[in-house]
Amino acid sequence: MRENKRENNGCFLSLLRALSERDGGIIDGTLNVASLTSKANQVATFSGSRMLKVTESASDFLIDMLDKNPVGETVRIVFGLQGMEPQPSAVLPGDTTYEFNGRIVLVLDKTMSLMLAGKTLDVDESGRKPILRLS
Repeated sequence: MRENKRENNGCFLSLLRALSERDGGIIDGTLNVASLTSKANQVATFSGSRMLKVTESASDFLIDMLDKNPVGETVRIVFGLQGMEPQPSAVLPGDTTYEFNGRIVLVLDKTMSLMLAGKTLDVDESGRKPILRLS
């Protein structure tokens, strides 16, 4: 259990460092926590281009996924054994939701929303079967 917590803390620190380097949160080689908190809150409000973009193709893919596996109400992107992966889920308090044609097709928790801010979720059809791809 302690090892998982340490790994999660490492991922969180990596995210904080990435945010700080991108948004000027490092001052004299140290993390400026006040600046990071401010930046994280700005990102968490998802103003403009900071929000994950979901293409129409990805939305269609998610709807097909939900129709075939109606275990959860929607799809959530989580950290899995293969990295980030989609899984059926319910909508939880504090989630960011993505709707397509009046249906919630994707939810992200705050941490994942921060990590995927400014990225695009699309469908890659170059392989044997279509898969979701982040860019």
